Order: sequence, then structure tokens, then C-alpha cells
Amino acid sequence: MDNNPLALDSVISALRNTTYRRLILTFICLVFGAFGLVFMVTSLNDYQQRLATRHWVATTCEIVESSIADDGWWYRFNVVFNYRFNGRDRTGRDFTHKGGLKKWRIDDVQRMLEQYPRGTSTTCYVNPLIPDEALILRDLSMHSLIKRLLLLLPLTILSFRMLFVVWRHEQPEPPPTSPPTGGKAPRGTLAAFIIFGSVYLLAGLVFTCQNFEGTILKQRAARAWTPVKAVVRNSAVRVRPDQYCATYTVAISYCYQIDGREYRGERYAFRNDVGFSYDAKQQVVTAHRPGSTIRIYVNPADPNDSVIVRDMGAALYYGLLPLVFSVIGALIIALGIKVCR
Repeated sequence: MDNNPLALDSVISALRNTTYRRLILTFICLVFGAFGLVFMVTSLNDYQQRLATRHWVATTCEIVESSIADDGWWYRFNVVFNYRFNGRDRTGRDFTHKGGLKKWRIDDVQRMLEQYPRGTSTTCYVNPLIPDEALILRDLSMHSLIKRLLLLLPLTILSFRMLFVVWRHEQPEPPPTSPPTGGKAPRGTLAAFIIFGSVYLLAGLVFTCQNFEGTILKQRAARAWTPVKAVVRNSAVRVRPDQYCATYTVAISYCYQIDGREYRGERYAFRNDVGFSYDAKQQVVTAHRPGSTIRIYVNPADPNDSVIVRDMGAALYYGLLPLVFSVIGALIIALGIKVCR
């Protein structure tokens, strides 16, 4: 029974239909275009806020309080500092232009706690127009903005450009001099398939390199890390509610000592394993009850850098899942070639 060619011909025939094709491509263009536009505006607004501090005056200040706050999915480094400006003593509470410094991992904010302990004298930047506004970390670099624009700007331009290609008025072609051999898609259709297929293809490759390659390099480096005993402070399954379904991850914090100094850690493995199974995460939490002693591995070059499970085994290859997007992209390009052939 040979029904596969008929099914494929039905799909191709539907895609060749002008109305269906235009509606599908319009939806894809609007989704990608809106995504790129929103994130570009957000990135530009963030850089504008950072750039507004370029004329703020550098002033000496003293740290009177520094702490770490757990915001659920983030760790925030908070600071309180005193400074003197225009003959008056003032107090500032903003470490960055957004307030506290937010990081995914506690060891990142722990380093800031070591760098800015109570009593430290450092430099803050004061708004000369509103002297009560001041911050310590002023970032005027365009590095993050350029990276985002290099990714988002071509995506946004191509998306709205393809809207024009999809809906532009086509001149009627002269009657054929020979019997037609089959319908052919208008110009621009193949380009649309290639562009959007390439976006999926490249996105899958980029995310795979970031997630898989970075994790496997860390795992290899951790083979030389020092095993250390640690005491579990807190352990729980962290729930992230969603409109359709909830996701779960393991949240374990522990403390350990290196050369008589106490450190805190919260990294269970090198990859943040977020999943849909509550029971699987609960089993990990049950094995790491508060007050229990566990073995962790500490980076000898940076005592703040630690992990509980340094070898993820087969779970490491979950980092290859973004390759699904690359496969989808390749299929889109292949389908476009088939449709427009």
C-alpha cells in the first residue's frame, strides 16, 4: 500500500495554495518579528538606563552593610553604603542601575560579598542632579547590547521583510507557450523557507554548543577538584508554576570549610536540570536532608566554586535536545525546496 506519496502531495498542494501559504508564513513572520522587536526594545532601554549614568560623579563611599537575598529563582546581592556629596552625608542602596545585583548561582553573589564586605572603602557614582541617587557598579560597555542586536536585528528585519514578500502584488505572468507541467510557487516562497529554516537550524546549533559543550568541559575539569565534606543547610523541590504545567528543579544549599573559612554552595550539578517530574526531584531532596553530611567537590583555584554531582552520566546528553530545533530547521528547508521545485 503506497499512500505516503499521496499524503506528501496533499501537504504540498495545501502549501502551494496561496491563501494557506500566506496565512502560515504571515503567522511565522509576526511571531519572529514581534519576538525580535520586543527584546530589542528591552535591550535598548536597558542600555539607555546604563548610559544615563555616564556623567555621574565618582565619589568615595564606605560599605556599611552587604548581604545576599534569595528571590526564589535568583540570588540578589544587596548593599548599603554611605557617601558625602555637596557637603552632606548620604546613604545609597543601589549596587547597579536596577538595584541589587541578580545572579543565578549563589557562588557568584558570594564573590561580591567577599569583594564588598562591611567597612570597605570603594567608589560610587552619584547623580549630580539628584544627589540622593548613587550606585557602585556602573556598566557602560556595549558588549551585551551588540551580541543581542547581532542576533535580533537580522531576525526582525527579515521577518517583516518576508511579510512584504508574502503579500506583495504579483504581476500576472504571460500565458505559457507549452502545457504546464505543474504549479510553481511564487518568488520569495523558497527564500522564506530557507530563512526561517536557517533560524531554527542555527539556533539549535548555538544552544547545543552553549549547553552541552560548556557542561562537558566543566565536568572534565571537575575531575581534578578536591572532595570536601559539607553540611546540607536546606533542600527542597523548587516549583515554577506555569499557565499550562509546572516545572520542578532541585534546590540544595550547603556549607563547607576551606582553610578554616566557611563557604556556601547551592549547585547540585553543572546543568540546571529542570523537569516535569516532581517525584524524581523529591527523591534527590530526600537523599540530601538538612543537617546531613555529604561529599562535594571544590575547585582548588576558586573555593567558591563547588558542586555535589560532578559526573552527570547519561543525563549530560540531555544538553543535545536543542538539536531538535536544528532538525526542524533542516526539514523546513527541505520542504521548501520540495514545494518550490
